Amino acid sequence: MSTFIDNYSELLQYCAILSVCTFVISLIIIPWIIIRLPSDFFSTPKTIWNGARQHHPVLVISLIIIKNCIGFVLLIAGIAMLVLPGQGLITIAISIGLINFPGKHRLLSRIVEIPTVFKTLNWIREKSCHPPFIRPQTHHCNVQ
Repeated sequence: MSTFIDNYSELLQYCAILSVCTFVISLIIIPWIIIRLPSDFFSTPKTIWNGARQHHPVLVISLIIIKNCIGFVLLIAGIAMLVLPGQGLITIAISIGLINFPGKHRLLSRIVEIPTVFKTLNWIREKSCHPPFIRPQTHHCNVQ
């Protein structure tokens, strides 16, 4: 075991630094995003940003690309936080909200249906004096 640590001590130091950084960043950025979302964000599918049609198409496409890049970075960080310190499921839920792909609303609703995730999201909003999220209404098909 000590041979492994000796051989990979630099890599382990980078992993420790990455772990601390993702934890600190998640404590700052994730609540900031959560309190800025509308309370119906998880219950109503959104197809385009409000007012996006008023702007030049190049600006809209640029913002969509930036939003998706931020979403992918948060997704990777959220997956890492499942084993490292941090708010893994919350970060993954927020990252999915930022990324554009078919079936996004359904997947996001299923993640937010997890009681601890929904409770944590609303706890963050309550602490910042924002109204709670409206619980997503998903319809499960019963196949017999």
